[in-house]
Amino acid sequence: MPVTSWRGPQYSKKVKFTAQQNLNRAAIFLVGKIKQSFGAAPPMPEGWQPNNPYKQWSFYDKKKKKGRRLREVGAERTWRLMHHSKPGEPPFVQTGALRMGVTWRVGSRLMSRFVGVVKSVHYAMHLEMGTRAGGTIRPVNKKALYWPGAAHPVAKVEHKGMAARPYLRPALQKYGRKIADIIGGRR
Repeated sequence: MPVTSWRGPQYSKKVKFTAQQNLNRAAIFLVGKIKQSFGAAPPMPEGWQPNNPYKQWSFYDKKKKKGRRLREVGAERTWRLMHHSKPGEPPFVQTGALRMGVTWRVGSRLMSRFVGVVKSVHYAMHLEMGTRAGGTIRPVNKKALYWPGAAHPVAKVEHKGMAARPYLRPALQKYGRKIADIIGGRR
């Protein structure tokens, strides 16, 4: 008569390990698809130069961090910052911070994973969900507001809100079945 032995704990450990691996694979897959969904600004016309280029702070001496100055960014970056995706489409890559900020982590419970954007990308939720109209924007330190592309300085601006440019939810909806297959061990 054959002898059988119960190996429940070993089997249970193997099942948990496989499930965790599959959850990790699904999270990595989803993060990759989200990052691929970001668009790019249309190509810059050859020879294009901005009338009012964007400016950013830079340092004369990076080691000592002294001698701050405001300098113009290049024409290509100014072009990218001037062009935005259409409402309802994933955002264009402008600086790369949002795309680099999309990540995943293990949840507080062993069998949970979270896919999202790091907190330092403060505008991520505004892009995903949009913003509502509200309020008047007035200058704080100067007498007028001005930005590259504006015809002239203005005393105030009415905030119209921003339509959503979702990138997390569409990826989850589009690849939901593949994610379920990965978690189930079928892929």
